[in-house]
Amino acid sequence: MFIKDFINKKDKVFVKFIFYYFKVLGTATISFNTESTKSRKSNEWKFTHSKSSIMYNIVLIIFVTTFSSFGFICASFQRQKNFENFEKVTDRAEDVINILSVTIIVMMFCFKYKNMAGIANKMSMIYQSLISSCPQTLYKSFTDNILLHIILIISPYIIIWSFVIVSNFINYPEFEIYNFTVFMNDIVITALLMQYSTVLILLKYFFKMFNVRLSFILEEQDNLCEIQYLNCSNRSKGKIKDLFHMRKLYASLYEVSQDVSSFYSGPMLLCIFKILVSATLSLYYVAKPIIIDSHNILNVDFIIRNSMFGLIYATALLILTTLVTQTARESVKTREITNRCIINFENKYIIKELSQFSSFLLQADVNFTVYGFFSLNQSLMTSMTASMTTYLVIILQFQQNN
Repeated sequence: MFIKDFINKKDKVFVKFIFYYFKVLGTATISFNTESTKSRKSNEWKFTHSKSSIMYNIVLIIFVTTFSSFGFICASFQRQKNFENFEKVTDRAEDVINILSVTIIVMMFCFKYKNMAGIANKMSMIYQSLISSCPQTLYKSFTDNILLHIILIISPYIIIWSFVIVSNFINYPEFEIYNFTVFMNDIVITALLMQYSTVLILLKYFFKMFNVRLSFILEEQDNLCEIQYLNCSNRSKGKIKDLFHMRKLYASLYEVSQDVSSFYSGPMLLCIFKILVSATLSLYYVAKPIIIDSHNILNVDFIIRNSMFGLIYATALLILTTLVTQTARESVKTREITNRCIINFENKYIIKELSQFSSFLLQADVNFTVYGFFSLNQSLMTSMTASMTTYLVIILQFQQNN
């Protein structure tokens, strides 16, 4: 949703597709308009909240709740072969969690429309500042990498979801209505993860562009001091202003990163809880025929179906947590560049400016969390894997005892 300002005109068809994909699934309650600028590289995009999108989200909530409830009732009264009472109960409990999670997440986007527009406008202004003095070749390289990275994170979703939807409607035609409601809810959840991942890609490349620009300023200053030591003080004044501007720009980057973390905390809390429940049950349906019902004929289609659902959740979380880790790592590089350059300079004014910047960087720790309870970096995957394994063992032991 925040990427229209960052891609060239030839790529806007793809960008619009992604934007309206998020809009259709209720995770983009903003609109945008473009304003011409004197910059040779891009137009400036202004984001505002969209009343029509909010109304659409309300209609979407009613539709999802009604249709999911109907699918829930149909599945409750439908006969399911080889399903025990425990599995029927857990399936219906999972359905309730899915319906509530999606409904609350879409409602959150309705209530937080101003925050979303504010984040989008901040990111647009930061990008304009970063490219204002960026060489055309470097600008083109970064925008191409952003687009390519977004395509790479979207492709697994498209491939896996296409396989899951087609195979389910072919192998389980009697559960068409129920499957549709399950897919509808899960696609909204994965759209949330896709959107968060897209925003993280932009932030990651913002930090990269910042580090490239900062390195260029410091290396250029170092060369000037070596070439003309006597005039270093006078020549450094412009560079000190540049460093002051970069410090303010980094403060804006840090602020928008914290805004993003805060904005997605609520939806991600529900999303992770839903994924933990669904992934654990998917693992159970894969493990049970092998461990408990080994004497029966394996239902390969059923095992593949649940394996693919598990793969969707694992892929989505792996992409998100990897991007969180990479973005945080790029912010750490800024600190490393600054500390390294303090040693190399002799100009006391530059050293003072860099020292102030370094002190700020020690306090400005870029991290993406869920209300500060836990981080969304790669340690989350380890924690969730351990939790799912524990719950799976408990459920299997309970089933064996019965």
